[in-house]
Amino acid sequence: MAQAARAYRDNTQRAPRYDGLRVLTNDERTVPRQDVDPSLWSLVRGVIVILLMLAVIGIARVAVTAASADLQTQNASKLADVNTLRTEGTLLESEQAELYSPDRISSVAEGKLGMTERVSGNYLYLSDDVVATDSKGDISITGTFSAYVVGDSDDEMDLLSGD
Repeated sequence: MAQAARAYRDNTQRAPRYDGLRVLTNDERTVPRQDVDPSLWSLVRGVIVILLMLAVIGIARVAVTAASADLQTQNASKLADVNTLRTEGTLLESEQAELYSPDRISSVAEGKLGMTERVSGNYLYLSDDVVATDSKGDISITGTFSAYVVGDSDDEMDLLSGD
């Protein structure tokens, strides 16, 4: 059966093909072109390959240039952000210095809080055995003060009275 298929295939006629208005026969379609030198075809193929390679290199260069431009834009944006943050940091540092200035602290303490500077030089020193604690074990200021006032020493009473 394989021989019959081969025999059938060899004897078949191809349908005519049209080239413009003229019908080409089987013989005209299979005739190799003799007017072009084979080395010229090799040269044409080589030129086509070189042109394709140049096109690929050009596309790659455009892609790299676009990526570089994008990175430069991002870098400029980040530098602008850094400069903005530096300016804000400088402003915050100057505001912090103003808030920590002793003159401002004194004016706020006297004006808004009603505090005054200590005028007398009287101090009250408590020994460890005079400090009282409450039922929870916390230091009790009122208990300590009453224990100190009840004390025996005349020096302690002088300190409390301010004399």
